[in-house]
Amino acid sequence: MIFSIGFFIQDGFSETTILSPTAPVEIITEKTIIVNLILIGDDWTSGESKEIRKNLTLEYEPMILTNDVKIGIHYNYDYNFLSVSEEDTDKLFDLMSKNALVGNQSNLTFQHEVWVSLYHPEWFDDDFTLTIPYESYDVLDMEKYLYDEIIKNDPNLNLENSVNLIFLKGDLSKLNSIHDYTLTSRDASSNKSFDAFGLTGYGGNYNFYFFDLYAAPWLDFDLNYFFETGDIVGSWYIPFSMLGLHDCMDYSCFTDIVQEHVNDTLQHIITPSTVYPINYKNNYLIDIVVYSMPGRAVTVTSSTVDKFIDSKKIIDELESLIPFSNISVQLSTENVRSRGLNVDFKHAISNSDNIVEINPWNGTETSYTLLRSDQIKPHLLEWAKERQSLNGEKSDWVIPVLISIDTQQHDTFLDRWGVTGFAPPMDWGDESLQPCCAFGVIESENVWDKGLGATDLVLHEVGHTLGLAHTFSSLMPESYDESSNSFWNQYASPMTYASPPTGCGWVFSIVYSNLCGIADASFTEFERKHMANMIFTSLVKNTKDNLNTYKGSESYDFKKWNKINREIDESLEKFQKINILSNNSPIKDMQQSYIQSQILIDEIPIEIIKRVETESVFGKLYLDSTSMVYSRYDTQFLKIFGDVNKKLDGTSHVIISIKTPNGDIDALKVILNSDKHFESLYKVDRETSIGKYKISVEYAGEISNIKDFEVTEFKEKHIAPPTQNPPPQQIPVWVKNNAKWWADGSIDDNAFTQGLQYLIQEEIMNVESKSQKIVESKEIPVWVKNNAKWWADGSIDESSFISGIEYLVKEGIISVN
Repeated sequence: MIFSIGFFIQDGFSETTILSPTAPVEIITEKTIIVNLILIGDDWTSGESKEIRKNLTLEYEPMILTNDVKIGIHYNYDYNFLSVSEEDTDKLFDLMSKNALVGNQSNLTFQHEVWVSLYHPEWFDDDFTLTIPYESYDVLDMEKYLYDEIIKNDPNLNLENSVNLIFLKGDLSKLNSIHDYTLTSRDASSNKSFDAFGLTGYGGNYNFYFFDLYAAPWLDFDLNYFFETGDIVGSWYIPFSMLGLHDCMDYSCFTDIVQEHVNDTLQHIITPSTVYPINYKNNYLIDIVVYSMPGRAVTVTSSTVDKFIDSKKIIDELESLIPFSNISVQLSTENVRSRGLNVDFKHAISNSDNIVEINPWNGTETSYTLLRSDQIKPHLLEWAKERQSLNGEKSDWVIPVLISIDTQQHDTFLDRWGVTGFAPPMDWGDESLQPCCAFGVIESENVWDKGLGATDLVLHEVGHTLGLAHTFSSLMPESYDESSNSFWNQYASPMTYASPPTGCGWVFSIVYSNLCGIADASFTEFERKHMANMIFTSLVKNTKDNLNTYKGSESYDFKKWNKINREIDESLEKFQKINILSNNSPIKDMQQSYIQSQILIDEIPIEIIKRVETESVFGKLYLDSTSMVYSRYDTQFLKIFGDVNKKLDGTSHVIISIKTPNGDIDALKVILNSDKHFESLYKVDRETSIGKYKISVEYAGEISNIKDFEVTEFKEKHIAPPTQNPPPQQIPVWVKNNAKWWADGSIDDNAFTQGLQYLIQEEIMNVESKSQKIVESKEIPVWVKNNAKWWADGSIDESSFISGIEYLVKEGIISVN
């Protein structure tokens, strides 16, 4: 049971002034967050709540960390001070004591031993024996208990725009122990168990975070100070974010610590700034390549890669983070002998520095390898562009990810200790800062011998590419100075630095040999809501930009402009009232408004048109290809297909409208099958106009989204006679489409052989005479169609397909003159 102390809560904007960033951006949306501050173990006094409130953040405008531009959303914060009843408090503390992992002095971690020795020698007797027990509690059990007993059944704590921050104030009179929290988790792919130690708070799996104000702090060590002074004792310190009430007895300590935790929570995990602009797409392909570096006999192969990376986990997590999206994962492998990475790229990955450091406590040496990101990055960008070009038709946004498994006999990082990946933009000089791709490294012994997979690493780096920053990095309100706080590694998100092998920090890794950290992390409820708010804001901004462009054009029509403008206003009103992640989310409305605004300015971007699967009233429309090359000699076919919404009542057919480059409309009547599916082939031949086409489908008065298709002009290249063997020519896309349709029976053998004739004429296929043409075809074996199908699907490469066809010609199965 929770009681309010009756403190007056001010709403609306505060008197706090927020400084404008270097590149001001219009504030598009506004959201008020209700922040419930819940105290367990005591009651808020009127003086405490007033003192805390003096310095609480009342508004914040998140920014893009890499270019200091505002995202466009303004958050207001309203605070409620609440207390848990004495009965429920006693029940909680009793449960903690009963379920504790009870230990003694020998169970203390190294940092805790140092903390007690330096800060609380009064807890030792004359024999230097600890007089009070050490206890550790399961942090996930604690989180679930707090949710079930305090949060879950209170509607005021589960409002759409509310968050809950819980403060445990259990001193030695309530919990007679030195205590902290432990988290045991399992790697998603290997099922290997890992432990994280020394936690003082946790949250994110539900709509709250809890802080234990009397938990034993996790000390840090100032290595630079130690090397300068040689003073081991003086090099230890308690990070301010870890300061608890055991170490601060002044009246102001409690209010200062709470106020600091609240402000940090807002700017680091509730409504943080981002590392890149938020770009929303419908379909994402995460193209993961695992590279086994040279030096170890065992490599990751196509048959073992799924034991290293959990594709389902990645899909589930990213679809939870990006609302109403479709995520797919493509897994492949490379090694030192394969050709998917060029030699220079492999050399850049292998170039490294071996770092040797001295353990300050026993004088032993410890070493690790540092890869050089500045050498890897240029090759990574070029490789990523190639991967995106190869897979571009499969998705709206292809995110290439390269994970390298190093073979050194010690930990491997990038540039500095603890860093295992990076996610660069396409071009730092481009103001739009479009994210590119990701690179990560993991040490082979941790993979093969200790069961550490790369699922969390992939989610972390892809999270950056999608815009998320580290949980421990943000910008402070008012000053917009950088805020860095390692406390926020105690969090359920994959965006922390808490994952194994080094999730417990440098000191722990030096002293202990076991891997430490939080495995199997998930994007939190805070991240999902904040991401959805930013996606909505981005859609509103982009739609408004389109309307401004349209308003200044010669084709401006007030009625069309005003219709979309009114839809924006309705969506903004809905944004304040409706759960942003619900099926009735305003994101869906704004997505449709954005598409309509793109249609108005006749500049629908390729990422919207390619295989977009919006939940429109009409249903779904697809094109088999987005472009073809014009040919005077050959006939090609564009496949137009889709599904009508089964809730619509209408005739037995749809009308496909194709607007040609000269403005004419070709209309096709296509019969629906029993599942309301339709398919049609649109002929592209010598009579077809070169240029851009717009394709839509109408049924029962509802019209689909418009798709773009283009017929491009064939440009012959005049090349001087080569001095060496020229590279093999690439087969045009339309030939591959013909092969696919021939394999599934959409076109006959004669239409398919026309494509072969083109390959012979262009010398892409090698037969006896350049002037030969196909005049007769015997019955073509079934395996040839299988080859055509596999080639069209990408299961075999072009050279394998061509070799098979050349064999048929030379064997007389396909005859030529």
